[in-house]
Amino acid sequence: MGLYSALNPFTYSRKYYAVWNALMASYTFEQLPKEKKQQVIDKAVEIESLVTRRRVTLTKIVANMSPAQRYHLFSLAMMNCGIRPALGDKLWFEVKNPHVDFLNAEGVIWYIKNQLEKKFRVKFPDI
Repeated sequence: MGLYSALNPFTYSRKYYAVWNALMASYTFEQLPKEKKQQVIDKAVEIESLVTRRRVTLTKIVANMSPAQRYHLFSLAMMNCGIRPALGDKLWFEVKNPHVDFLNAEGVIWYIKNQLEKKFRVKFPDI
């Protein structure tokens, strides 16, 4: 099932966009100054609190999300704060349901991470 879903053109493009956002967010977040990082964290907490309809903390987000899901949330927060990806000329991709798109996405994460590292000649954090 995992390999099939990774090769399925309908789910692959959704996974690609979600993974691209997460990887770019992980790299971009590390490049931000301290006060911008806090702004992104605050916005991520606000977004997740709205989604879950209860107040959450960064600790709860970290405990309940995979690194890929967390960084995808950060990409949404950065988009809301007007922060562009640190690399390339693309903006953030619209992703409808990152929780579903990251299911069985390990192979896609590995592949896209390698492609982006070759293209931009930087090391992306593991997600």
